Amino acid sequence: MTVTFGPYEVGEYFLAAVLGTLDINGSDPITTSYVGIGIPAWDDCCGQLVVTPSRLFRSSQFPLEDTTPDPCDNATIAVEITVTLVRCIPTLDASGRPPKPADLALAHKRILDDSALVWASINAPLPDEYEWSRANVRQSPLTPSGGCVSVETTVTIGVEQSHWCI
Repeated sequence: MTVTFGPYEVGEYFLAAVLGTLDINGSDPITTSYVGIGIPAWDDCCGQLVVTPSRLFRSSQFPLEDTTPDPCDNATIAVEITVTLVRCIPTLDASGRPPKPADLALAHKRILDDSALVWASINAPLPDEYEWSRANVRQSPLTPSGGCVSVETTVTIGVEQSHWCI
């Protein structure tokens, strides 16, 4: 029997992989995690991980996007996955005093360490039986908002058309 995948299953795989990597390495807990659609709301600053299948396209030469809809070319289905990790950072206290530099530095170190773990998880070997390809891994910090800071990691995964569930 051929295993088939859709965008949710690809996202679910990476959600589990990243959660496992963060947990094994003793990162602060992730209290909110899911596979979603669109730009996630930062509902849980202190531990949120959202995996979004952000873009789908056909590719005859992975990872390049096709410009024709030829259904007979055995194209790969490319799924762009965005992993958004959100963490807390110190802010002004009740008296309006800024956080201590050491506290701020530690919070930023933690999210940078976690972003390295996300990167490692995304780049870990893919299961041979899935016959997936990987390309275009990139990572960007997002501008802090309130007491939240976030890092997005994006990867393009190629799923053979024969394994795609429509």
